[in-house]
Amino acid sequence: METVFPTKDTMLDKTSATTSYEPVDKSAIAEDGARKARMSGRFSDVFLNALLLIVPMLLFSGALLGLVFTYRVNHHEPLHSNLEIFGETNENGVYYVDFPATRLIFISSWSSSLAPMLGASMLALWSYPVARKVFASRNREDKTSLPTPYQLALVVNMLTTSGLRSLWQWIKYRLGMGWQSKRQSQSQALHSVAAVLAIATCLGFLVFAADTWLHLTTKSIEFIQTQPLLPPPDYSFRLMENCTYGNNSIMYQEFIAPVQGRGGCTIGVADPAQIAAGGQQTILLDGSEAVMVLNNVSDFIMVSTYVDGDGQPYSYLTIPPSPERAATDFTADTYAMRTQCTPISTECDLRAVSQISTPYSCSPGFHGDLYNETWNMAYSSNSSLDGDRSVWGVQNPYYWGLAAAVNLVGGGTILQANDPEIVRRGAGGTAFVLNCSTTLIDLYYESVNGTITRFWPSSSNMSVANIAQSTAQWTDFMEPYLQTAASFATLSSSAQELADKIALAYSKAALSNFAPAVLPAPAEVAQSRTTSLVTRIPAAPLYTLVIANLLFVGAGILLLVIALSASGGETRDIQARLSIVGIVADRFESDLEPKAANTMEEIFEEDIGEKDLRVSFRRSHHGGYVLSTMEANGLARE
Repeated sequence: METVFPTKDTMLDKTSATTSYEPVDKSAIAEDGARKARMSGRFSDVFLNALLLIVPMLLFSGALLGLVFTYRVNHHEPLHSNLEIFGETNENGVYYVDFPATRLIFISSWSSSLAPMLGASMLALWSYPVARKVFASRNREDKTSLPTPYQLALVVNMLTTSGLRSLWQWIKYRLGMGWQSKRQSQSQALHSVAAVLAIATCLGFLVFAADTWLHLTTKSIEFIQTQPLLPPPDYSFRLMENCTYGNNSIMYQEFIAPVQGRGGCTIGVADPAQIAAGGQQTILLDGSEAVMVLNNVSDFIMVSTYVDGDGQPYSYLTIPPSPERAATDFTADTYAMRTQCTPISTECDLRAVSQISTPYSCSPGFHGDLYNETWNMAYSSNSSLDGDRSVWGVQNPYYWGLAAAVNLVGGGTILQANDPEIVRRGAGGTAFVLNCSTTLIDLYYESVNGTITRFWPSSSNMSVANIAQSTAQWTDFMEPYLQTAASFATLSSSAQELADKIALAYSKAALSNFAPAVLPAPAEVAQSRTTSLVTRIPAAPLYTLVIANLLFVGAGILLLVIALSASGGETRDIQARLSIVGIVADRFESDLEPKAANTMEEIFEEDIGEKDLRVSFRRSHHGGYVLSTMEANGLARE
């Protein structure tokens, strides 16, 4: 006849026919050897699960924080507050890490990958106090502290699977969902196991949420670091020594300076043979440098343009672009120039009288006909252009007028054809008259990240203005460049736009003339700037993840202490049987009194090969299904 697991109506107590659980006589047990064996693996099981809770999360947190603080970088304080790069200051609550963001996030994700699996270790440690509690409660008069069969099933299910589904089954039982009758009071074992599982689940979700938050807020950014440059590079300019004596007028440079035993600042006297041959009497002392500056090929100086907040352009001397300058922020002193021109053709009565005559008359010292002289540039001591008295020096600003006829063979046009300040000559070309003033400027400026951030102009003294004026007036260096610029300027939309373009061209040419008068000098302050790609990681999600990891560590330490204190005596035997393996052995092994064992495998008869039983189902008389055993040869078990 096939052996069938007893029903609840027929099942007898395995220890006796009286269903009582009286304490066993330990001396009798010792005598027959039935209880000499104890379940092994107590310490290995406890410490293994504790190490799984403590060590990985501790290592992950340490590795993450170690990388952050080992490769952390900060924005250095600028040498000067004005050299601070906009948007490049240390943010509160943010770390900058010179470590790839993808690798850092990959390391941080280890915690969220492991966290869901750590609930099993927490419940494995908690199973020891649960087993001890259940075993100790058997002798109490109030048996309600013991779990019901279904509650035991829930306990074993949660201890075994430690998953959300088992927690959900407990929640449904707790709320009475799906139960037809009143539920029994819940045992302490069920409450405690459910609480630990809920805590483990919440900790897992906390680690996942913190890791997700860290993923969403961590990113790679361009990071700028600055370092002081000591000594500062030569980004400023100062006057040559010969330009620091006298007023630098043409008279001083040509006649007084040689008598004093020094040369001129920018102007020298030509060779007598050149003068005898009808050549120019004055020459630029360093004309080659002026030519290179004007054509933007000088190695150490160039003319650049800055437009202020009012839209006014300034030309200033600066260093040429280079990789070193592009990576340097600095404050420097230099010289600048601003020229303003106003069209005065109608005021000077400029008109085309005939095919060949285009006369003008601005003042007794500035008049003529653009047929005879198509380019007339005159310097004056005042804005009335009433005569040239500049040989002994000018003030700052100084004044000059220009009457010109350009594009004589055609080309160039003013879009506003009716502009009264523009005259079209009968013989061809575009004619105009300008009244201009030029101001020399001592400039202090700051350059940050290749952009002028501070621009402080102040008027230069008279001797600086004379360098520019005398060089421009008494040499022919600028004239070809200005004539070309004037030809292009006739493509403007108005006479004032034409005047502005010529004014800017004059400033560039006059500063190129001025360039030989200066030498490089150290910048006031300078800092190098390096740009790299770093990881921006906010502190809030970082520490949230670390704290969540350490909660597992703390739980592991606490549960380790509890498990060690509760695992003595018979607790390990009970804990081992409080599992699916233990319940299956209790159900199907034939011995009415389970034997003591060192391992769970020894509980099964299969361990010693005495029997070959198989488990199957059969239909019961009430329509359900019953687990039953039979021998491997197919014969019903007697």
